[in-house]
Parts: sequence; structure tokens; C-alpha cells
Amino acid sequence: MRIQSAAAAIAVFVGTQRLVAQAAQRPAAHAGGHALAYDSRRGMSMLYGDRGPDASTLWGWDGSSWRAFNQPGPGLRRHIKLAYDSARDRLVLYGGFDDSGRILNSDTWEWNGQSWSRVATDGPGPRASYALAYDEQRRRVILFGGLSSNGPVNDTWGWDGVRWTKLADDGPSPRAETGAVYDPRIQSILIAGGFTMNRTTAPNGQPGWSGRVYVRDTWAWDGERWRQVAQDGDARAYTSLVLDPISGDPLRIAGESDSAYNGDMSRFAENEWRTVSGATVPARHGGAAALDTRRKRIVLFGGSAGSAQRSTALADLWEWDGRRWQEIKPP
Repeated sequence: MRIQSAAAAIAVFVGTQRLVAQAAQRPAAHAGGHALAYDSRRGMSMLYGDRGPDASTLWGWDGSSWRAFNQPGPGLRRHIKLAYDSARDRLVLYGGFDDSGRILNSDTWEWNGQSWSRVATDGPGPRASYALAYDEQRRRVILFGGLSSNGPVNDTWGWDGVRWTKLADDGPSPRAETGAVYDPRIQSILIAGGFTMNRTTAPNGQPGWSGRVYVRDTWAWDGERWRQVAQDGDARAYTSLVLDPISGDPLRIAGESDSAYNGDMSRFAENEWRTVSGATVPARHGGAAALDTRRKRIVLFGGSAGSAQRSTALADLWEWDGRRWQEIKPP
């Protein structure tokens, strides 16, 4: 399915699908349309998506080196998210833009540790820039919102490994590029921030979307309904929500605001976001992060530095041990 006006909110890149060369030992720069999720069975943070020569390669980081998994799979996908279903030992990917940034996909793919499988072609419909997280209590992957062919949406879906089920049509306002994480202390999926878009009408009368309006509220999904848990906070999109390896508090890392890219980190405690003093990485949009529960480290990779008008894709790797960030430079 093609989209026109809504796609203008996402940078367009035209490329050719290629697999990473066997000699490559680490991922190339990823500009922010990629995703990271931790595979607890194999002890690897799994990286996939975005643009560039190795964007259709699945990468795994084990704390000491990167490993490339050169298996046929979804191909070039941008503005996707990954979630690891620990009960079924599957890495789940849904939809996303193709390499042109104009065509939205609506299929579901799973990685079983050895190969990719396309397991469904129906469900939430064509979309990208959604929020995705695994609900450990109810053992299903939860997808919220995103950018569809009709602009931002706010429906909620659940994936149990067999089929997608629509769970809600209400709750948070329509939005895209919202951070999401499962918080075991409240047994709920937490989402924060993102952006919506302004409705417009073209000279020919066709409806469309333009611009971005950044949102700042925080919501929790308990398996049956959404509830708003905070109204205030920094208005951010293209950010990551991850649990702190020591305190277990949800952390929000970096991201894009209406005026700049940011590199700070905030902690969510007592229904309030508070900046973590001194916990900064170089400012970026779209850095992907995951919690390595075996090593008790948050892993952060890539994104874009600069500004929305002129940005540079990053290939840097950072880890947070609960006290400080450290840049990791693999051999």
C-alpha cells in the first residue's frame, strides 16, 4: 500500500537490498529507523532495520563482539520495532516502511535463532513507527499506534504467535514513534511521548497530514485497558524506554524534541519523569536500546546526530551499567 502525505514525516531513502559482506565485523551506521531487542536465550541484543548496506542483516551483540546472521528474511525495513517473546523464544517484527519510505508493509516475521519465517500477512494493517513490547504476564506481544496510510493511529493489538487480536480503539491519542517497555512491578506496558501530525486539506480537496506535534504524556496498558499515569514530561519522539538494570525503574533515553536532538536520560518513578544527572550520551534521534539482563547492561546503538534539517547516521555503541554510560568500541 502506498502513502503520500503521511510519508513526508519520515525521511525518504532509495536503496538496494544487500546482505552484509562476510568480512564485516560490526554494523554500519544506522540513522534511526532500526530496532534493538534482547534475546535472553542466546544472551544477545539483536539489531535489525533502517537503511544502508547491511540493514537487511540481523546482528547480535553479546557484550564482546557483533555477530552477523546472514539469513533471508524481511528485507529492508525502516521505522520498525522488535520484541522478544521469551515464552516462545521468538524475535517478532511487524510491518514498517520499505527502502523507498513510501510503501508500508503489513506482514509479521519471526526469528527463531536460526532463520526468519513470515508467519502472518494480516493483523494491524500497513504501518510503521508503532510501539512494540512483550507483555511477560500475559505472554503476548503488544503493538500500539504508529503511522498508517491514513496518518497516526491509536489502536492496540496483541500477538500470541498464531494471530493478531485487536484489543482496544481508545486510550492514548493517535501517535507514532512512541517509546514502550514492559514494567513487571505494575505488570503493564508503559508508553511515553511520540508525535502526532496536523490534518491538512490539499488544493484538490484530498485530506492529508503535515508537520509534527510532539506529545508528553505517559500511559500504562494492563492487558485490558489504558490508563494515563502522567501528563507532564519532556515532549519527545524517536526515544527508547528501557528498564534500569539496578533499580528496575523505566528510563527514557535521548530522542527528538520540537527544537533539537537530545542525549539526556530520565527516570520514571512515583508517576513522574526526572532527569538523571550526568547520564548523557551524544545527542541523537532514533537511537535503539535494549536491556541485557544477563550482563545487567543497557545497550544503545546508532541513531542520527545533528538536526532534522541536516543529520549524520551513527554507528556508535554505548552501555549503561546503572551508574554511568560507557562507549564500547568492539575489535
